[in-house]
Amino acid sequence: MGQADEQGFGYTSAGLTKSGNDLKDAGDALKAPLEMFKINAAPTSSCFGLVPQGSEELAEGYQDFFRETTQILEALQVDLSGSGVGLMINSYTYRGADGAGPV
Repeated sequence: MGQADEQGFGYTSAGLTKSGNDLKDAGDALKAPLEMFKINAAPTSSCFGLVPQGSEELAEGYQDFFRETTQILEALQVDLSGSGVGLMINSYTYRGADGAGPV
């Protein structure tokens, strides 16, 4: 994405585009495992996740874990995809400013 030289640190539009695509791909790759986690690990009335409910305290702890893990993974997926799109938009801006046109 970036490169350092004696004048400082710079970006190439091709590097931004590649990095943007990589981040977007990473976000897309997280969608299916996230959905599988939500389905397979979701608490139910008789168990929490894939383990039988041993106590109310354990069940509540698992529900907190499930909720927090789901929120973190959802935020990561959105952030990866959004960052990728942002880098690709920046690439188009750099190319436009350089008069090279869109990638």
